[in-house]
Amino acid sequence: MFAIASLAAAAILVSIVAIPQWLSREARWDALRSHVAEIGQLAASVVDGDLHRQLLDPTNYSAESYARALGPLVRFHSANPNIFYLYTMVDRGGTVYFVLDTAASPDLRTNHQLRASGYMERFDLRKEYEDDWLTQIGAGKTYVTPNFEQDDYGYFLTAHAPIYDSDGRYSGFVGVDFDLQYYLAQEARFRAIAIGSLVTALILALLIGFLVTIYDSSIRDSLTAVSFTHLTLPA
Repeated sequence: MFAIASLAAAAILVSIVAIPQWLSREARWDALRSHVAEIGQLAASVVDGDLHRQLLDPTNYSAESYARALGPLVRFHSANPNIFYLYTMVDRGGTVYFVLDTAASPDLRTNHQLRASGYMERFDLRKEYEDDWLTQIGAGKTYVTPNFEQDDYGYFLTAHAPIYDSDGRYSGFVGVDFDLQYYLAQEARFRAIAIGSLVTALILALLIGFLVTIYDSSIRDSLTAVSFTHLTLPA
């Protein structure tokens, strides 16, 4: 009886705890992706679209124009320490190239160890992650990777937001990377709460099983006593 009662109570209590925890985790994940998308949009808004459009043509490149275009992004990145990488890109017929990268600036303030991408360095997306991301960005949408994805720089949840010049022409896009450790750090405290809740549920299940066993035993004793009384009464 103890085992049956404990298992039944555990199944109910664990479900009561686990289902809301799972729903909460999904909600936090959606909130994180929305937050990353907002950061991407804000980063795109600080880029000088006209200057960035000029830099899409390598013949217009100069160290001075590169630094001038990069400056606002460096300040934005420095003010948001949770950002890992912040950069801009251009799509050339399905082939993507880096344009600006804050990791290249000596003025960037960050605690992360970064590896800068060069101007017009090619970016190759791994085949397992291929989808219509470039089409979505070109259509004016902010694209967030479905999950953390691995590239040559690490595991990142990434937002891409389009950049426009003063005439409203699509002029490349921003990329904002948040690494896996950022997510794990946020989830750590919730994981501790979840584990504590499950342990409490299991302890309660054992207690319920114990109480049910005692109650069942007392009922059996009472029934036995009643039966014995009836048997010993004179006819």
